[in-house]
Amino acid sequence: MIQHTSLTPEMFPQVLYAFFGTIRDITYPTQGWTSNVAVIDCARGKFVIKQSHGEQYSAWLAQEYKVLQALSSTSLPIPHLHQFVQQYSSDTPACWLVMDYLPGESLRSLLMDEADQTNRQSLLREFGCTLATIHKQAAPPDLLPGQKPWVEDMLERAHYYFMHYQTEGSSELLA
Repeated sequence: MIQHTSLTPEMFPQVLYAFFGTIRDITYPTQGWTSNVAVIDCARGKFVIKQSHGEQYSAWLAQEYKVLQALSSTSLPIPHLHQFVQQYSSDTPACWLVMDYLPGESLRSLLMDEADQTNRQSLLREFGCTLATIHKQAAPPDLLPGQKPWVEDMLERAHYYFMHYQTEGSSELLA
């Protein structure tokens, strides 16, 4: 888990600062565990910027960028990617990803605010239909596994993370 920092324009790499130009507003959505996130409102539009630092989380953000690039060729509603920047400071990697802001609300917050059971069921049904659409989509060639099965690759990654980072798992669970 990273230590969250409110991203400010002064922190941005120069190329991102130049991309945004004059910033009208910055808001900070609920933060996750692996990156700092901000919504930037500027003359060019509204964007999401994500920043991760450290080997593990920067690698994850780089993978997210790669997946979003591959999915952009599908019919799925993927945010347009604008910038991806990798930096190194004292041999510690940091990554920055800028993409279009897609407005919306989480299903969890919608369900918490909806008291009517029929409406709640409708929301869940709509979510299920969206998941079905995603699952029917053929995987882009760039995301297909290499020579080894996907599960073997995931187990190798889990082993690497277990050996190199603090995790919630145990050696017994990994085995």
